[in-house]
This record gives sequence, structure tokens and C-alpha cells, in this order.
Amino acid sequence: MIHKISRFVCTHSPKFSYNAYIFTNFMIKYKCTMTMVFSGGRGSPWERPVSSMGKVDGIVVRHQVNDLVVYGSNGVFRIDGVCKKKIDGRETEYYVLKPVYEHGVSTAYVPVENEQLTAKLRPLLSRQEVVELIDSLPHMQTPWIESQDVRREKYREILHKGDRTAMIRAIRALHLHRREQEARGKRLYLVDEHFLKEAERLLYDEFAVALQMEPKQVLPYILQHLQVG
Repeated sequence: MIHKISRFVCTHSPKFSYNAYIFTNFMIKYKCTMTMVFSGGRGSPWERPVSSMGKVDGIVVRHQVNDLVVYGSNGVFRIDGVCKKKIDGRETEYYVLKPVYEHGVSTAYVPVENEQLTAKLRPLLSRQEVVELIDSLPHMQTPWIESQDVRREKYREILHKGDRTAMIRAIRALHLHRREQEARGKRLYLVDEHFLKEAERLLYDEFAVALQMEPKQVLPYILQHLQVG
């Protein structure tokens, strides 16, 4: 049996993610089709036909509503919907991304057909992958890079690629170096402090989702897990 939901209103309200989750599951289970109405804030709403096969007007949409993703070095987002915007006379489909954790990051819009930007939408690590990564910490080689310029470039590369293994290795190296610096009555350089803050935010936010806890609970969890292990 084919069901049809005539209209589904995308208002980007706080309740939308939950409602979208219910509707998405319903669509998959009963092979529904539906029309999503996106309000652009000005003028008439846009009606966009969306199928359970993940297409918008014939455009293949790789990510579905309510998917959780890491968007580059911006953090963890939930895909809130797909909307159409007209910029410079050209209409383009955009993923609407809502941040899972508030870090001063607002709603992000990623063009569906822009492969360079959509490549930055990465799936989150699973709980098993997070635990395996934590378990590997004691065995990681974390040599310290003496040159500040080389470290700065390395930090940029790690954040750009989103390599979690390289990120957690760098975090470990910085914590060890900080301990050595404090023993000498010194502190980390600003470039190191800045990277450490950004890397921990990105990694702990992602770990928190996988481990079903708050970001502030991630570090205590890691320390306890390593002690038990």
C-alpha cells in the first residue's frame, strides 16, 4: 500500500527535528511520498516534493532529514531539512543544518549539489569506534614538534581533514607537553591553547553523541575508561 502525506510544513522550529524523525520513519516503513513546504520568511512558501528515496526535484539527496553529521571544523549538526534559496538570480537546494550543541554557531546552509562542501558532511563515529579510539590512546606515539610554525600548519591540516585519530593524538601530546611546561613554571603558547580548545570541542561533541552523554562528561569518561582498562 502506498500512503501519501499531502503537506508537511518545515518551519525550522525546535519541534521540527522530532516531528521529522517521526515522519521519516513513517515514510520508510510505509513507502510514503510527501510534499514539504519551506517558508522562506518573505513571500509565499515554497512547496518542494520530496520522496522517501531521497530526491528533491530529481536531485539525489545523500543525507536525510534528522541525520547527524560533522560539518568540517564547525561541529556536530542535525540535518533539519532541505530548502530552496534564490541567490544572484539562481535557485539552489540547500541542506539546513542545526547545531546539536550551542557554541555560538548558528544555522548552516550547504548547497546540495556542491560536492566540495557536501564532502565536509561526515558521518559521526559509532560508539564502538569511539571506544576503540580511546583504547588506542596508551599505545599512540605522540612526539612533540618543536617548531611553532610547523605545529601551526599541522593543526590546520588536522582540523581541515577532520582526522579523529590525528586529533586525539595531538590532544594527548599537548596535555603531556602542558604538564612538562607547568613543571617548569611555563604555559602553552597561544597557538597550542587555541588548537587544544578547538580540537577538544570538536572531538568531545562527537564522542558525546556516540556515547550518549554531555560533552563535559567525555573527558572524565575517557580517564575512567583508561583506568579500568
